[in-house]
Amino acid sequence: MIKVENLSKKYKENSKLALDDVSFELQKGEFAALLGPNGAGKTTLINVISGVVVRDSGNVSIAGYNIDQNRVEMKTAIGIVPQEIAVDNFFTVREILNLQSGYYGMRNNSDYIAYIAERLSLADKMNSVVRSLSGGMKRRLLIAKALLHKPKILILDEPTAGVDINLRHDLYRFVKEMNGEGMTILLTTHYLEEAEELCSRILLIDEGRLIADKPKKEFLKMAGDFLIVKLSVNFDMSKIIDSSMIRENKGINKILEVPKNKIPELISSLNQIKEKIDDLNISSPGVEELFVRLTEKGGRN
Repeated sequence: MIKVENLSKKYKENSKLALDDVSFELQKGEFAALLGPNGAGKTTLINVISGVVVRDSGNVSIAGYNIDQNRVEMKTAIGIVPQEIAVDNFFTVREILNLQSGYYGMRNNSDYIAYIAERLSLADKMNSVVRSLSGGMKRRLLIAKALLHKPKILILDEPTAGVDINLRHDLYRFVKEMNGEGMTILLTTHYLEEAEELCSRILLIDEGRLIADKPKKEFLKMAGDFLIVKLSVNFDMSKIIDSSMIRENKGINKILEVPKNKIPELISSLNQIKEKIDDLNISSPGVEELFVRLTEKGGRN
């Protein structure tokens, strides 16, 4: 559904590449997360895919349509929820959604407009002028606009940035349903727990290069065969365990990275100070842990 081949983009002649030879494919029905630190190239990649930014080299096709030769078909196949909130403040919500339907040549779309508005909790705001809406409601409106023409592909660029937890839950419950019905979804987010919960595939971009592209389970295996141990204890852990396993040892809250074959050794050591331990948590590394490992400069490999 999305095919990107050797995509490169530079904004200024002497600047670094914003995108550096990026290639990947998303199949019908995939729900993928595009992750990366600020300035990594995520928004540039989305803008190129959606036809907003012109690439320097490479090829892109959307639902089988070349973005240069089939722009109308490509734009009909894709829905974009941008990171920035940009909506005409002087129209009502109903007028905005009717106009959006008209842009795609969709007449008599009132039933689907009502359905989308209901699902995104906009039904009681249909006659409200956009400038009177809260930031969260404006975000819901952007999502509704992206869905009105029933796209095959939905791209969500930081859709829950700065919004309340209710919108987050409503949105992701809805998009999971749409994904279950066959919609292909590409999500960028800084809430890494969302990527871990929702997506079956992780793409990680850093400094314009795609440094990881794997199914989520395989991506998590890249972290290595270790466990993360978090404990609250007023004790210098370096006195009883190998310092190579200690990530944070200052204050009361400690973080350890323990190879699985050394767990028995750790348990034996913790037994020596069990009366001092206030809290203990053991977990496998998740998307956030691996994100930090793969993108931090000069850090662990």
